[in-house]
Amino acid sequence: MHRYIIGALSGLLASMMVSLLILIAEAILGYPFGIFYTIIVDALLIDVNDRALVGLMSHLLTGCTIGVIASIPYGYSTLDKSMLYGIIVGVSTWAIIFLPVSYLFVMPFLESNDYTLLHKSGSMVTADELKIQFERIIYSSIGFHLQYGLVYSIISYYAIRRSVYKGVQDLV
Repeated sequence: MHRYIIGALSGLLASMMVSLLILIAEAILGYPFGIFYTIIVDALLIDVNDRALVGLMSHLLTGCTIGVIASIPYGYSTLDKSMLYGIIVGVSTWAIIFLPVSYLFVMPFLESNDYTLLHKSGSMVTADELKIQFERIIYSSIGFHLQYGLVYSIISYYAIRRSVYKGVQDLV
């Protein structure tokens, strides 16, 4: 059970870090705060008032869940092996979760709707503009998923090492 708690916390922290990077990227691009999360919630047809917050919470819950699942086979003795495992987790998450959600839900949603969001400058961000950005977002997002996997694996590695070391000290 201990391993799963470490996995959940590592996944949550890694997901929080990626969420921060997403929000920073949105700010740099001049997009409305939480546009990524808002579009995901809208594409999944979830009807709530604060779509960005619900999207963010869903993202964090997903990261936490992936952390638990990834902790099942986790057991690497070196940081290098742990980081390699994290890269595999990140790429797998991108391929198994992000790409299907993007191509099965988000892109069809953008193509079938006259979708607009208010831009920071006061102008509108349209579905057409988002479709143009879609491929760049798809392929650049692999970096966010690699970041998730690396952060997850480093936190897990040190947390597991610390708990094992503490357990050995308790026995002595």
